[in-house]
Amino acid sequence: MIKVPIENLIKKLVEQSGLNEEEIKNKILEKTKKFDGLVSEEGAAFMVATDLNIKILDDPSTKILKINELHPGMTGVEIICKIKRIYDSKFFEKDGRKIEYIGIELMDETGGIRTTLWDKRAALVNENRIKTGDVIRIKNCSIRENKYSGKDLQLIANTQIIINQDELDVKVDGVQITNLDNPVLNQSVKVFGTIVSGNEPRFYMGCKTCNKKVLEDGCATHGSESKKIPILSMVLDDGKGNCRITCFGDVANNFYGSELTEESEPNYLGDFVSVQGNIRYNKNYDRTEMTVNNINKLKAEERILMLKNGS
Repeated sequence: MIKVPIENLIKKLVEQSGLNEEEIKNKILEKTKKFDGLVSEEGAAFMVATDLNIKILDDPSTKILKINELHPGMTGVEIICKIKRIYDSKFFEKDGRKIEYIGIELMDETGGIRTTLWDKRAALVNENRIKTGDVIRIKNCSIRENKYSGKDLQLIANTQIIINQDELDVKVDGVQITNLDNPVLNQSVKVFGTIVSGNEPRFYMGCKTCNKKVLEDGCATHGSESKKIPILSMVLDDGKGNCRITCFGDVANNFYGSELTEESEPNYLGDFVSVQGNIRYNKNYDRTEMTVNNINKLKAEERILMLKNGS
């Protein structure tokens, strides 16, 4: 969760705007009154910063590394790679229990690295959920030294292996509504709030069929055709807290109203929206982040009705 004390926000605004503290506080107060309690004081400060063209916080993006950029001792690593080879299952005993492990060779255009699926993760191979040639995304792994190959990729307890992302099922029924001061994490939720800050759209090259990020040789599943996939990153404030939200592909285009390009200039500041997606906690930046599956602008009448109902 983005937690910046209001005193720090005011100080940065004073330092970068040339206005005095009283003027900044008045601008923040005007924003909170304008949005009738739907925006917290901190959220209003972000809106004032946008009005003044001031960047209060840096927007660090998670870098997806190439295999030749991996070095022993690295943690929190994320890569996209192809499965080059899957070795036969092996077993060893520990505390009287037989534990299975399967070695896998991963590759991208820059090189290769080996990892091991231990115990329950071996089911990914045994149940034919992954196979040679599949492109996978591995999040939050570490790199350790190997005296033979130089380095290995190590899967830890909270490592995520995302398989065939175009086939993942997103549940939309019975979605829980959550607030941003204490959000429900790691499941599909809906949030209502106001967009108080945002960046210009960014793009990556992705498969035309499944939107997965592609390497130089294209998508392993659907061939070499690719297109620019837009990314919209914004800050949503529900009056109780705030969260960085990110829209990809068609979700971003639909919210903008047409296909985004490098020349597009989205004007979404102050929009009251309903957002559905998955919220996770990013411990590296001490904040919550939401990947958006659906986002809709709400009309003034819907907003007033929500206020009357106490939402």
